[in-house]
Amino acid sequence: MEKNEKAFESFLQVCTVVKDAKKAAETWEKAYGIGPWEIVHATEENCRGRKFHGVSIPDDEPHDAIVAMSELGNLYLEIIQPISGSSPYAEFLQEHGEGIHHLAIRQNDRFVPLMQERGNEEIFSVWIGDKFYAYYDTRKDLGFITETF
Repeated sequence: MEKNEKAFESFLQVCTVVKDAKKAAETWEKAYGIGPWEIVHATEENCRGRKFHGVSIPDDEPHDAIVAMSELGNLYLEIIQPISGSSPYAEFLQEHGEGIHHLAIRQNDRFVPLMQERGNEEIFSVWIGDKFYAYYDTRKDLGFITETF
């Protein structure tokens, strides 16, 4: 890849991992005026094809997380509270505590080959509905985990 070729087009989302998503969304809304928040459960019923650190997770293996989303300008804010099951969110919360987990990007055709070339592991991937989501460990290069969808 030449120096001036972009590996992705824009940032789409900032995600924090927390112990209590509803409380965090309430703080954003009441203290900072940012909301409203759409709150959903991500479970094995609506997540399929999960792969965590290269290991496939059976679709019927229990998994539960509360996900809150709100739009802010050109970005979405996402708050994730892991409840059960193997996930990058639970791993992050255990290792680092609450905080920014990932930034989501609008990728282009150069991004995935670059991840492979740079040795940036695909930490997690999942199908939710007809959308595919993948997280890459770009911390050594960029200082954060990158999500594509």
